[in-house]
Amino acid sequence: MTDAVQTQNDQSKFTPRVFSGIKPSGGLTLGNYLGAIKRFVDMQSAEFQSIYCVVDLHAITVWQNPTDLRQATYEVAAGYIASGIDPEKSILFNQSQVSQHAELGIGITAPYGSVFRSSTDLATLLHSAGRSNKENDDGYWHRQMV
Repeated sequence: MTDAVQTQNDQSKFTPRVFSGIKPSGGLTLGNYLGAIKRFVDMQSAEFQSIYCVVDLHAITVWQNPTDLRQATYEVAAGYIASGIDPEKSILFNQSQVSQHAELGIGITAPYGSVFRSSTDLATLLHSAGRSNKENDDGYWHRQMV
């Protein structure tokens, strides 16, 4: 087998991935450890690409004290590492530090078309851009956005 064919075969090989996260809405429990984290540690190998995160954005579906949430986020991250998640073998990250996650969520919850069908949202956008509703009457705003 030539080097070029061998390289192509190596690049096309599928590496299974494990992705999971824990919400920092309370302290870690024995259930977190036995049900998830212990398995995460066992799956750290060359066989899997393991990606684990602290899903702090999921915790803000209800009001959270920002200081408490920050502390709980640190505690979950520390719990991952203390339980044996090795940052050299796995990707470990904080969900809120990946801006694309929140940006994707905005697109899902407020689709582009619905913003322009809602006069309240449109007025807010126009005001924030320093334009009046009158300027929108001729479609100016729509032409600028599209």
